[in-house]
Amino acid sequence: MMANRMGGCLVATLSLLLIVGCGEKSKAIPMGTVSGSVTVKGQPLELGRLNFVSGQMGSGASGNLGPEGKYSLDGPIPTGTYDVFVSFEISPAQFGTPAANVLKTVPSKYQRQSSSKLVANVAEGTNELTFELK
Repeated sequence: MMANRMGGCLVATLSLLLIVGCGEKSKAIPMGTVSGSVTVKGQPLELGRLNFVSGQMGSGASGNLGPEGKYSLDGPIPTGTYDVFVSFEISPAQFGTPAANVLKTVPSKYQRQSSSKLVANVAEGTNELTFELK
């Protein structure tokens, strides 16, 4: 009986070692940082946010547009293909201001993920991406 119990423990231990030893090692997800510029009909877009969304990967990021239309996403994102669109947060108090007038210069198709048709391919490492809105 003792030999039977020892044999069972040995089989259980070897099975556990085999399972642990053959387990898939955790792989780091390749990431990339993204920055660049956005223009509308040749003029820098200096207000709003540029949004990157991937339904396939379930990830996304965004970054504020600033002087000369420059942007930088808030952090690294997984490599892959992203839909890109522009969003604005204009409060009622800003209607009629220069900030609200910028909104009018951006064709509405670029303000929705579903119609933007802008696509970004993010590679591992540093990505410098420029978008021209026409």
